[in-house]
Amino acid sequence: MLVDIRVLELIGGGLPKRALALVLEWASEHRTELMEDWELFRRMQIAPLR
Repeated sequence: MLVDIRVLELIGGGLPKRALALVLEWASEHRTELMEDWELFRRMQIAPLR
């Protein structure tokens, strides 16, 4: 599953409808943190999550 965190949109893979809704709800609540972490990763200041 791949989600665009800028717009909270599924762009790859898939999940059952209810699971996707929960993921997007969580991401919405944590969008600021996700974007900050993404910027740190892009600058190679933190290791990627696996």
